[in-house]
Parts: sequence; structure tokens; C-alpha cells
Amino acid sequence: MRIDHVKAGMMLSGDILDEHGNLMLEKGIVLTQTYITRLRHIGIRNVPIADPYADTLKQDTVISSKLREELALSFRSLFFLKSKEHL
Repeated sequence: MRIDHVKAGMMLSGDILDEHGNLMLEKGIVLTQTYITRLRHIGIRNVPIADPYADTLKQDTVISSKLREELALSFRSLFFLKSKEHL
């Protein structure tokens, strides 16, 4: 879910990692306004939010969540390095 739509009281359905792969917030944590504000401040745009209704609609995953997280981290790192080249 886009961070702009996240509300305090929503629960994470997955871990949130920083650009170095460090755990910032763990799956199952209930978000507070402070957490949401900090996530926005560090540039997090999307947050995995638990949705009991969506769980019934899930399809089989083509890419494992671990691989998906590793790919996202790699792309963020590449983007960061590439943007530093243009400074």
C-alpha cells in the first residue's frame, strides 16, 4: 500500500528493510503515526499492509518474497549509486 494511504493502527504484513538490508520494522507490528512519519521521511513509498480480505484472493507467488526483497534492495542500491554519479 502506498505510504500516503497508510493509517495508524494498520498492521504490517511483511518486514520493512532499509537500503542496506537492515530490519527497520518487523512483520506484524501495528503502525503508529510516528512510524508512518519516519517511513515517509526516509523515503519509503510502499508498505506491506495486512488485509484479511485480500489473503483469500492471493495467487501462487511466482517469485519468492525473499528474492523479491533482495531484488528491491538491489534496485534501490543501484538507483542510489546512479543518482550519486549525477551530482
